[in-house]
Amino acid sequence: MNPSPRIGVFYSHGPHFLRVLKQVRQKQPGATLIAFVPHTFPAQYLEGIVSEVHRTAGTRPAAALKTLRQLRAARLDEFIVMFDSPRLQLLAALSGAPTRACHTVDGRQRPINFQVIRPLLRWATRRIRGQFTYWRIRRIVRSQSLD
Repeated sequence: MNPSPRIGVFYSHGPHFLRVLKQVRQKQPGATLIAFVPHTFPAQYLEGIVSEVHRTAGTRPAAALKTLRQLRAARLDEFIVMFDSPRLQLLAALSGAPTRACHTVDGRQRPINFQVIRPLLRWATRRIRGQFTYWRIRRIVRSQSLD
């Protein structure tokens, strides 16, 4: 007999968190569903939907490390985030879960394949392009006479 899969859903401020939990519960009724929510989230909304509630520490660096330890200690089989941001992709990649997905507002679930190089190159390209634009504008402003 296979143990029930452990699925973690990470809270992000948005209109569809409870909908995500209900859809995951509906797809896998026997799973151990774990909600990772902030301390301020009202737990009564989660009753009857999730198996466990884990309170996250926050977003500051030390708190983020504590949250990451919580995720890894939960030994998740699947980790679901609600938005496809680089920060959440990194969190999902570091969660230790073999299956990671983004559950979109329209109810679709897409796998997360986090890559380190592509986002870094995109950031560096934008940074360099922005710096050249700044220098060009600065040169134009300084060359204008005040008369």
